Amino acid sequence: MILLLFAIAVTYIIPDQFEAEALKAFAEGLAEVSSFEDKEGQHYMAPLTTEDVCLRCHAAQGYSVGDVRGGISVTIPATDVRNRVNMYTIYSVISALLVMVLVVILIAYIARYFIRDIKQAEGKILEYAVTDFLTGVYNRGYGLQLLAQEVSRQRREFAC
Repeated sequence: MILLLFAIAVTYIIPDQFEAEALKAFAEGLAEVSSFEDKEGQHYMAPLTTEDVCLRCHAAQGYSVGDVRGGISVTIPATDVRNRVNMYTIYSVISALLVMVLVVILIAYIARYFIRDIKQAEGKILEYAVTDFLTGVYNRGYGLQLLAQEVSRQRREFAC
């Protein structure tokens, strides 16, 4: 945190470009100034105004209540925040990919069992279509189908 004043005995603090522009904005009546620089970070600056308490010591210097006499500047570095955001982004992408892979594996595993069950059910349906489900003996429809196949085969053999 840096304390910047317009005209005081401490002259070794020189405002940077952001602080100089903020001090000009305070002189024009702006309440606070904030900006985000990608490399430097978040800058915030608020004005220091003269209050009644200040006039006890500074009335002789021509101060009046409400005068902007400087500002308080705070800079929060962005490198730590940017590094954390990058790290969390990488973790999020890796987590999403892992979840997607697990979902695909789970779907394939479940589908394998569904396909197996469907094939078993199809086999049972075909079996029930040609046999009597109580006795297990071939039914009339299957017998007629076999008879038609044999008649067709005999015709081919004796037709030559």
